[in-house]
Amino acid sequence: MKSIPFVIGILLSSTCALNAADFCAVNLTVQLPNGKAAPLAVAELFDPSGRVVQTRDVIGGKVEFCDFGFGDHSVRVRTSDSECAATRIENIRAEYGVTQKFSVIQNTCVREGDNVSNGCFTYVRVVSADDLPLKGVLITAPSRWSSSMTDSYGRAEVAVHVGSANDFTFSMPGFKSKTLHLACPSVGAGQRESLVRLPPISK
Repeated sequence: MKSIPFVIGILLSSTCALNAADFCAVNLTVQLPNGKAAPLAVAELFDPSGRVVQTRDVIGGKVEFCDFGFGDHSVRVRTSDSECAATRIENIRAEYGVTQKFSVIQNTCVREGDNVSNGCFTYVRVVSADDLPLKGVLITAPSRWSSSMTDSYGRAEVAVHVGSANDFTFSMPGFKSKTLHLACPSVGAGQRESLVRLPPISK
């Protein structure tokens, strides 16, 4: 009779195992910066080796990864057509019976082209021959462009209207001027970035 409680305990454990409920290991809520549900996003699950093992569409700002292997995983949330400004959550481990909930902001990716879609924009960095940023470099162009200057980090942005091209001249006292030719065959089809290096004037 003393062995009966032990037998009952085994039976109860077996019954609980047979009736174990499914669960999702990770639940993600994806929002835009304004707090609204992200309409177009993709979530990717990376295994410990950095390989994408699962990809899910974010629907109504929600996505789940119900099952994955052992070890530290990560989840990357991006737009449906780009990895620009993606958000990544690192070191996620699946815990039995626990749904881990995370909130993610889908960041806005700033691309070439303005809000009215009438041009191409190029981000320019101007440096010296030894790669030091040049502040106050004057940027001029022959047509449809107001002159501008680089900031403290040698940065500036220049624009070209759709269907046209322009020659931008970079000049600064003590340095040789340089001209950069940029074209915009269609919105977003222009050169996105350019490094301009100004050599010193030999004395």
